Amino acid sequence: MAHIEFSKPLSAFSPPFDNFFSIDERLSLIDVQRSNEESYKITLIFENEIRCGLRHQLTIRGFEDLLGNVMLETTIYISTPCKAEPYDIVINEIMADPSNPVRLPEFEYVELFNRSEKNIEIGGWTFSYGNTNRTIPAYLFPAGGYLLLVHANAVPDLSAYGATLPVLGSLTALANAGQYLQIRDNEGKVISWVDYHSDWYDEPLKSNGGWSLEQINPDLTCSVESNWKASTGRNGGTPGQQNSVYASSSNIALPEIMRVAAPDNHTVVLYVSNPLGNILPDISQFSITPKVDRVEITGNHFDQLKLNLQSHLNEDTWYDLSITGNITDCAGYKTHPTTFHFSLPQYIDSLDIVINEILFNPSANGYSFVELYNRSQKAVQINDLQLSLRNNNGVLSTPVPLSDEPFLLLPGHYLVVSRNVEVVMQEYMADNRSSFLQMRRMPALTRTSGRLVLLNKSLQIIDEVHYDSRQHSDFLNVGGGVSLERVNPNRNSFDSGNWHTASQTAGFATPGKQNSQYIEFSGTTNSEVSVSPEVFSPDNDGINDILSINYQFDTPSLIGDVIIFDSSGRIIKSLARQQLLSTEGTFTWDGADDRGRKALTGIYIVYFQAYNSEGVQKVYKIPCVLAGNRR
Repeated sequence: MAHIEFSKPLSAFSPPFDNFFSIDERLSLIDVQRSNEESYKITLIFENEIRCGLRHQLTIRGFEDLLGNVMLETTIYISTPCKAEPYDIVINEIMADPSNPVRLPEFEYVELFNRSEKNIEIGGWTFSYGNTNRTIPAYLFPAGGYLLLVHANAVPDLSAYGATLPVLGSLTALANAGQYLQIRDNEGKVISWVDYHSDWYDEPLKSNGGWSLEQINPDLTCSVESNWKASTGRNGGTPGQQNSVYASSSNIALPEIMRVAAPDNHTVVLYVSNPLGNILPDISQFSITPKVDRVEITGNHFDQLKLNLQSHLNEDTWYDLSITGNITDCAGYKTHPTTFHFSLPQYIDSLDIVINEILFNPSANGYSFVELYNRSQKAVQINDLQLSLRNNNGVLSTPVPLSDEPFLLLPGHYLVVSRNVEVVMQEYMADNRSSFLQMRRMPALTRTSGRLVLLNKSLQIIDEVHYDSRQHSDFLNVGGGVSLERVNPNRNSFDSGNWHTASQTAGFATPGKQNSQYIEFSGTTNSEVSVSPEVFSPDNDGINDILSINYQFDTPSLIGDVIIFDSSGRIIKSLARQQLLSTEGTFTWDGADDRGRKALTGIYIVYFQAYNSEGVQKVYKIPCVLAGNRR
């Protein structure tokens, strides 16, 4: 049926109704009912229901008002709007930087694609870019069709490529470097969104302008980086037609619940690796005391689950949260069961978190990264941490927050930060996505040496590392893509012997997991000085590459000499000369002599002398074996 309202009350009328109405052949009019109360309204009854999204042409004529005035023949369109569900219409192509055009007009555009089987009226919807909201004009978006949102000045040129609507508020509305775009219907429901970035081009020349970003598969509705790439079309883009990069599949990973946050004592937030779908999980899928009272999907990327608890969490209490799984992402895939052992966040103090691995000289197409390790027994909040660089004058650069999100880094866990974690994970074959965090801004690590500082929000230094390419193994011609690993997170950050080249067998870096050069040191031995292992092989295979010389004394402020002799009594390496010792510590030997050459295989003597001005003198001579390459 359809309701029609006239401007004046109507005089009586009777069949045949063909005298008053003509309608297209897709509808058959069987009756016309007049309102009993308001004679200026009538209702048309059709044989079949009006299918949503279809427009029907209706011509009206012959009606008279109460004074006998006959209305002019009028043609209108009647339709029933189709209700749009999220991702029925998707943002499918973005021309953010039309400068240096290939063959397209030099105008920005955002292409929408109706991937549903419904014709959808989008008039009155909202298109948002950055902080700007624009209303979309009336338009019946046909199923399977494309639509370009452009500036009014671009309509004459871009309409040659397909349907266009003047929506963008300026000729430079879209940010070249990246921006958050969103489409909402009349009820405020988000239909489509994308948070694009210039890194998505993955081709530096194309990111300089003239090329669009295209979605690979519009049916994989999780708008993540792996489903986008630079256009390969000969014009620089494909407005109004199927994307040049279209493929029926894409390498979107299965969803994973990666992190947990406790922003306040009544709320727990879970972070999911993929945007979530429309199915709200049942509270029975979450097991925790206190119980979950309500679940919401939140976040600009719709990748967070907010759990509202029935009662509050207590300070200094650890909780176990179990998720049975079946959390559905926007592509329909489900997560696996997961458990988190967490507490409310605690204050981050010095050396609670340490810098554990640094890639400061990435490969030609790679990205630098910094790995952090929580060596404390605290749950610490990542948005309380910042990275900075210290220059040669000791001045710190403006600190860069690791994240705006308050998720927790739990005891014994790693976190790798980089400007492109996808590339880092691929290069080093990492599959533990929960240990990686992408930073849009990150301090620029110099490729030879630098001073990296980790601070909390109070600007207290949590850890500081002075890295240098000379800390790499003397036996490797180290190029790009090789990280420096911390030998033990409990040893001094400034101790150059506590850093070593990541092993070759581990792929020259171990982001997100225990370092290949990690050496356990408990700090307790039966002797004041000991070495481990007794046989070491500095071949950078990650197995016994370093000799650790451990000491612990009851006497403070001793002066020490640590010298390596060969079996003939010749000095091979001076590790320490008249150095003020702590009560306990470690020296390391990587098998190099004082000239940086690899020592020959054989037996060596570690000469360790400790003394002070009061006559205390301790001398140790401990044998070790430098073994050859076992391959």
